Amino acid sequence: MAERQAGAPGKRAMAAGLLLVAALLAACASGSRTATSFNVFFPADSAALSADAEAIVAQAAQAIQHQRPASVTIAAGADSNASIKLAEPRYLAVRQGLEARGVDGARITRASLPQIEANAGSTAMQRVEIILSPNP
Repeated sequence: MAERQAGAPGKRAMAAGLLLVAALLAACASGSRTATSFNVFFPADSAALSADAEAIVAQAAQAIQHQRPASVTIAAGADSNASIKLAEPRYLAVRQGLEARGVDGARITRASLPQIEANAGSTAMQRVEIILSPNP
C-alpha cells in the first residue's frame, strides 16, 4: 500500500506533489492493482486541517479524479483516551475537504482504524487515512 504523509510546508509539499504524479504515472503504466493510502495528521486535541494536511487532502482528491478508484474510504481512529471524541470531527474535516475539491460524497465510505494504544506515540493517534481501492 503506497502512503503519503503531511510534512513541512513549501518545498516538501511540492516534492510530495511531484512524487504523487510520478507514482500515479507509474501505477498507470504498470497496471498496478494496489490500494493507495494518504495519511492526514492532525495537531493534538484538534480536528482542524493544517496547511500540510490540506495539501495531502488535495493530493488525494487529485488522485481520486485521475485513478477513479473502485472505492474511497476514510478511516479515522483514536487512542482509548480523550482523542476518541475527535475521530468523527476529523473524519468530517477530511470528507468535507475531499468534497470541496470535487470528490462525489456518494463515493466515500467510512471505516475505523484499529484502536491505538496510548503508548504508540502521539503521531499515530492523530491520523486519518484516505484509502483508494483499485478497480478489479
